[in-house]
Amino acid sequence: SAVETMIGKWTEGGNERGDVIRRDASGNIEALVSSNGTAETSVTSTSTVASGTWVFVALRYDPSTALDIFIGQDGADNGVLEKVTNTTSIPAALNDSAADFAIGARDTSGTAADFMTGRAGGLVFRCNAVFTENQINMLYSQLRLLIGA
Repeated sequence: SAVETMIGKWTEGGNERGDVIRRDASGNIEALVSSNGTAETSVTSTSTVASGTWVFVALRYDPSTALDIFIGQDGADNGVLEKVTNTTSIPAALNDSAADFAIGARDTSGTAADFMTGRAGGLVFRCNAVFTENQINMLYSQLRLLIGA
């Protein structure tokens, strides 16, 4: 299976990596951030997500401290989010990538690639704040009710 980009500002050409959330070729959700456009720090879910199914994904970047990813799957998780944390080599700041901000694909120097199968629904947003774990769980609980998952 191919890589499917969910959301981000990431192009591997021209040193324009910023941040991205995607489903990797193995079906895991991974989030990557870059401090300078070339270096990458990542966190990857332990469980896989089937292409085309409803999934809740939250990335929490706490500068110099942690990169957390939270995954909730279409009712299969009994309402409990999977949380995976990376605390190794977390950048103090993210690269302000010149790549286009994209939902459902990745910018490759002006051309879209790595298309997501399905559609982005419910809620897609970026926020310049470090949400608490309780706030992320509350968002997930409310979205599950709205989506019916």
